[in-house]
Order: sequence, then C-alpha cells, then structure tokens
Amino acid sequence: MQRTESESLGTVILRWVKLAALLYLFFVAVKLMGHSFTGMGKDHVRDMLSQATRNPFSGLLIGVLSTALIQSSSTTTAMVVGFVSGGVLNMGNAIPIIMGANIGTTVTNLLVSFGHIRNKTDFHRAYEVAIVHDVFNIYVVILLLPFEMYTRYLERSALWLTDLLVGTEGVSFQSPLNMILKPTIALIDKLVVSNAGQYAGSIIMLIMALAMLLCSLVFIVKTMKGLVGQKIEHALNTILVKHGYLGIILGAGITAVIQSSALTTALLVSLAGAGLVTIQAAFPITLGANLGTTVTALLASLAGNPMGLAVALAHLLFNLTGTLIFYPFKPLRNIPIKSAQFVAELAHRKWYYAFGIMVTIFFVIPLLGMWLTD
Repeated sequence: MQRTESESLGTVILRWVKLAALLYLFFVAVKLMGHSFTGMGKDHVRDMLSQATRNPFSGLLIGVLSTALIQSSSTTTAMVVGFVSGGVLNMGNAIPIIMGANIGTTVTNLLVSFGHIRNKTDFHRAYEVAIVHDVFNIYVVILLLPFEMYTRYLERSALWLTDLLVGTEGVSFQSPLNMILKPTIALIDKLVVSNAGQYAGSIIMLIMALAMLLCSLVFIVKTMKGLVGQKIEHALNTILVKHGYLGIILGAGITAVIQSSALTTALLVSLAGAGLVTIQAAFPITLGANLGTTVTALLASLAGNPMGLAVALAHLLFNLTGTLIFYPFKPLRNIPIKSAQFVAELAHRKWYYAFGIMVTIFFVIPLLGMWLTD
C-alpha cells in the first residue's frame, strides 16, 4: 500500500515538474514572438498588421476565424499580447481581435455537442448548452464593440489599471521572468540567425514561437487535467444545484487552473447531453469560464511589457463587463438563454441546421466580412 502511495506521489511530482517546464516553454514562445518581429523589421510588420486590422470589424473577424481554426482563444490572446508587447500591434487594433477570439473559441462546444447527435433528446440538451456560450459572446460584442469604438472604454480602463499595477510615469516595469528567459532567447537567436540570416531567421523564429505556443498550451491543458480532472467533475456535480454566483466562481477557478475555457465548457456540454445539467445551471459556469480564460493572457503579459499587460487587462474587463451586464438582472440573463433555446429547437428539428449555423457563424460570416472590408 505504501509503495502505491509513493508511486502516486512520484507521479504527481513529475506532473508538476512537467507543468513548470511547459510554462517556461510558453513564456519563451511569447517572448520569442516579439523578438522575431524586431529582426523582421518592426515597422514593416506593424504596417502589415495595421492594414489587416484597419477597422474594428476586420479585427473582430480575424479573431473569430483564427480562433475557430486553431480552437483556442488562449493561443490567440497570447499571440495578441506578444504582438502588442513587441510593438507591432496597438491597443486599438488588438481589442477587437480579442473580442473575436471570445466568439471563435465556442466552436469547440458545438463540436462536442455533435457527439450526442445519435440521440435527438441528448443532442438537444447538449446543443443548447453549447450554443448559449456563442449567443452570450455575440450579444456582448454587439453591445461593447460600438461602445468601445466611440468611448475607448476598455482601452482607457486597461491603461489606467496598468499604471496602477506597474507604477506611475517614470517607473519602468521589469518582468521577473526576463532574467530567466533572456539566455534562452539569445541562444535561439544565435543558432537560427547564424545559419539562416537575419530576416529569414526571424521568420523561422516566429514560426517556432507559434508552434511552441500552441504545443505548450495543448500540453498544459492535458497536464492540468491529469492533476485536477476528476476533482473538476465532482465539483461541478456538487455545486451546480447551488446559487449561480458560486457557479461563476467555480467556472472561473477551474478555467484559470486548467488554462482552457473550452475544456470547462466542453465538460458542461457532455454533462448536459447526459441530462445532468440544465442550461440555467450551465450558464453561470460558462460566464465564469469566460473570466477564467483571461488568465492565459495575464500570464503571457508577464513575459512582455506594460502594453502587453494592458491588453490582457482589456480582455478581462471585456468579459467582466459582459457578465455584469447580463447576469445580475434576470430579464437580461434570460435573453441569451431564451435565444439559445430557440436556436437549439431549430437544430433539434433538423441536425444539419446545427451544422449550418456553426459553419455560418465561424467561417462564412468572417470570410465574407473580410472580403467585403478588403
């Protein structure tokens, strides 16, 4: 019995060591991304990104499409933090991309719901819990994108909070990670640039950074799931019958730990398909997952500068504002729930309606919109 416990403890320790290594890889990827832009010519890259995100709508669509393709808002927002920290994307252009990433990440939920398609009743329950995440994020974007365009509420608030957190004017922010990351970045730069040249080497380093970012996040999620996965499922089943605000806290906490809102909400969709969770109980967990997923961008900002932190805070403020608009007031809370139930009823009648809705929201509209705004 003691041997088994010892082996179990050894496995847990090994997982924590693995997690630490993956987090280091994640930070290196974010830092390397900004470093690669310097070698490519920051002004040139800035011009390309500014052209691609020349209006908020195109930035929003880029966020939706890119996140739907890679199925990770964490990756998209971490990339945006890296872009802003590297000085190649400004706050005004970054915020719509993050809004779009919030919508794009919900494609994972819909894909999970299709796993219940053989049973119409199970599929209906799973689909309405999956689609409520989409509906909520779309409503929040409809409200806050025009408001942000005219007031710069998120940008101004995030910059104000950044000043409070990192110091007043004249006080520079020194990331505690820079000392640890700098030798690795310098070694990669030396090995790559010496063999490929400055410009080509910078492109190679950017590709490396994106691959490292994606892989590290994927394995961070898997490692955290192995550490706390069973506890998550037990907590969900015991707290969902309680007050909704506890559900928000639970969803935020779980997602902050496992670094994946998709994993949290996918579990909800599976529980809903099994008849264990209603849409009313799942909705606050979904809102909490939206808040918890911003931790990835906050972590990424540790490897950057104050502007990267400002973008991460803007992401947090966006999700927090949406939650405060819809959840405290029951009539407003019912809007995304009723809308999701309506869409789910359509999908219940014909399964291909559900597929058509998914393709239209995440691919047809973004591609068409980008073409029209070109």
